[in-house]
Amino acid sequence: TGSFLFSFLIVVLFYAIIGRMFCGWVCPLGFFLDITDKFLYKKKPYQTLDSAIKYRFLVLILVITALTSIPIFEIVSPVAIFMRLIVFGIGFEALLVILVILVNQIYGRGSWCHSICPIGAIYSLIGKKRLLAIRIDHARCSTCGKCYEQSCEVGEYVLKPAIIESNEKLVSSDCTNCGRCIDHCPVKALSITFQLPQK
Repeated sequence: TGSFLFSFLIVVLFYAIIGRMFCGWVCPLGFFLDITDKFLYKKKPYQTLDSAIKYRFLVLILVITALTSIPIFEIVSPVAIFMRLIVFGIGFEALLVILVILVNQIYGRGSWCHSICPIGAIYSLIGKKRLLAIRIDHARCSTCGKCYEQSCEVGEYVLKPAIIESNEKLVSSDCTNCGRCIDHCPVKALSITFQLPQK
């Protein structure tokens, strides 16, 4: 029990520092969706769903799991889905991937990752006060909007308000620190920074 608790605390501390960076850099389903985005609906707008849906979905999964003792979380976990596809081959998991693709097709790119994914919800909760975040240099920023219009999957909800309100850092837990906004900024006003939370 002690070793399990210690491991759990290490994981929590890690994601408290980096936030949802797993989603932007590691998640296998996110990588797959990036590829399908380019071919299936590259001209579709980014997600239009309420980003708070993922928290309700997470609560629903936990309640069902508690009542039935069925590990629902493992069924819908993107990591678990791809692991089962690799180990057992094409099966029920393939239908879940198709369902996720359809969700993005109907509600816009990034809808699953930022508005529904239960793992994303957990990382968002843990990373509310993350230390690794996007820094905005307003002395350079021209407010052209290329960062949130051309690259950020949640730009209208997260990045755009931060720029308009002249926030020094992008502290929203929905940001995955993927770095796309940095690449699209023509004046190099964005960067990733490590900074202790300010009062």
